Amino acid sequence: MDRVILTFERIWSELSGVRATYHFNPLIIVLGLLCLYLLYILIYGIFLCPTRHIPGPFVARFGTAYYHALFFGGSISLTIHELHKKYGMSLCHIKSRSRSQARSEKSQC
Repeated sequence: MDRVILTFERIWSELSGVRATYHFNPLIIVLGLLCLYLLYILIYGIFLCPTRHIPGPFVARFGTAYYHALFFGGSISLTIHELHKKYGMSLCHIKSRSRSQARSEKSQC
């Protein structure tokens, strides 16, 4: 590994004419990539998600954590019913890239 780093440093110093050493901390690289991923999730959820026009909780746009918290908490059916009451529509956004559709009272299905 040291041989590869030394070779890179030698090539860089020959090309740039400046003797510089760079040491990359893997933790900083991983944290930087994590920040980029979180930024991607936020931009996608706010601007690019194909279900962004469907009403529902704002947090539900960014992934499935909201849905799973309701599911494992045991209150998913009650919460979905309340969301349908709150938004007054037959369609509600409860999970990223999914929707819940309430049946009308006249429906026999």
